[in-house]
Amino acid sequence: MTPLTCSSQTTVVSYSNHTGTSDPLATAAKEELFLHITPLPYESPADTLTRHYSLSPRDIDAIADHTELMRRVHLGIDIGIPHHHVPHYRRVALSDSPFTFEIRDNKALHSKNSDEKNFGGSGKYAFKKPIADLSEQLEQEDEKKSATWMELFFDLTFVANITIFTHQHPIVDSTTLLRYCGWFTILWWMWLSQTMFDVRFSTDDLLNRIWKLIQLFALAGFAGNGDHFSSTNSNGFALSYAVMKLVLVGQYFIVWIHAPDKRSRRPILFYMSANFISFIMWWTSAFLIGILSDQARYGIWFGAIGIEVLTNIALANNATVTFIGSHLPERLGLFTLIILGEGIMGLFMITDDLVDAPGKLGWDNLTLLIFSITLVKCQWFLYFDDYHEQGPIRSSIHSTLWTYLHFMLNLSQLLLGVGCLDLIRIYQLTKDPMQTPSSDFNYVIKGAQYLNGTTTEGESSSSSPVSEEFDESRAQDMVLIYVKKYYLIVAASVFFWNAALKYVTSRPGDKYDRAIYVSRFFMSFVVLCLLLVEHQQLGAFTLLGVEVGFCLLQVGHDLLVLYYAARRDFDGQSISVEEHR
Repeated sequence: MTPLTCSSQTTVVSYSNHTGTSDPLATAAKEELFLHITPLPYESPADTLTRHYSLSPRDIDAIADHTELMRRVHLGIDIGIPHHHVPHYRRVALSDSPFTFEIRDNKALHSKNSDEKNFGGSGKYAFKKPIADLSEQLEQEDEKKSATWMELFFDLTFVANITIFTHQHPIVDSTTLLRYCGWFTILWWMWLSQTMFDVRFSTDDLLNRIWKLIQLFALAGFAGNGDHFSSTNSNGFALSYAVMKLVLVGQYFIVWIHAPDKRSRRPILFYMSANFISFIMWWTSAFLIGILSDQARYGIWFGAIGIEVLTNIALANNATVTFIGSHLPERLGLFTLIILGEGIMGLFMITDDLVDAPGKLGWDNLTLLIFSITLVKCQWFLYFDDYHEQGPIRSSIHSTLWTYLHFMLNLSQLLLGVGCLDLIRIYQLTKDPMQTPSSDFNYVIKGAQYLNGTTTEGESSSSSPVSEEFDESRAQDMVLIYVKKYYLIVAASVFFWNAALKYVTSRPGDKYDRAIYVSRFFMSFVVLCLLLVEHQQLGAFTLLGVEVGFCLLQVGHDLLVLYYAARRDFDGQSISVEEHR
């Protein structure tokens, strides 16, 4: 096979042994049978070669062995390919590396009704080369990306983790609150670090499914060891996180070896190094649990996460690993739905308990449930009614800030849902302590026992020995006071972080956007002022009712502002059309 270069953009492949004569006219007639194929967006060289129905296995092998032609296909330069009609057969088509394959059936390709975009069959890759340099696609107008079925399934494992840990760990004082926040920080970053890889480099192949299966086992271990997060038996917890990081190292390594040049390999190497360092730190801590203090263990864990976060922030402006055009905003929105769904799940569980208990679902409990469900729905309005599919558009700094602000918002939303459940539980316990509907309300008793010196595992605390006469009412009062305080703080935080997200995504100088985020900041301040009120005057009805009133007021204000903003844009477009005419 001899390549003849006609121009800088076209390569013609000529098979001189196909003709038995050296007649120039015959050669020219043969070259007229050559067709030009242009790679489609996100199409690998292998797909480009196999998409055309008339290629024979001999043609594929010849082109695959020619380095220059493969390089031109990878760069998107047109190449000439000989036109041979091939009968129906089942073939093993060329893929992205020698150890990969793809089974394709080309029977449908010869149908007269088939269109060009269906060329190539319906096979599945065992391995598909990732796109390592994303800067080449910044100016391409591709179809909108969305979350895959595998990504949605992956998110479900985090739903299970949040549900299990939330319903097993009461928040009754600053220590338990910080413990819950620390656990959620680890979980949230574990999700985000994997998601940031998936939305840019993930491929729909067999290897990706194997990676996800390994991570599923790791997340099962993470959920099973959640009880030991703050104990000296947390080696299983640490090992689970370490396995997640090791998988991510392997995924980045695959991208790194397929990077086309040093410019695109450098940021991938930084990602891979940061995750490998994190893996080493977590793995080492798992085997040093017995000699590490709590402070040292937490220092290693959160220090490793800090290295990962700083690496990602440092590479935020790198065009070769850009998030532009990815579906990261959609994934963040889906995770926010998971957080809100956790609150709904807890409320439905309490509803089931109250319905099963004779005479318990009175107007008071029904009112508290209505308030709580309305509150969750209002949180949905605050985030999704003005949702930006592409995130901030002003700069990469705003995009990075917008991404990490979701951590504070998700944490506040989750704690607000927990606070609603705690207020209902405590109301039930104080109303009729002798006839608690179900064991679910032992959550409050568990918290009271913790305050009196008994840990959740039933062991005696060294700092607070168990009293022989357990003052249950005093402990319940302490729990109630703290629940009210942290509930008001996280309720104000939900307004604050929604305002911050709106500020980051707002258009510069837009008075309508400004009206929304300024009102949310003000509402956050008003809710915080309720901390000055005596806690005896703030019962469950007052706290939930006032918060629902504030949320409904804010949602109504936002919808009204959005209506006038949409009307302004519509009037502006109408004026432009009239001027054009």
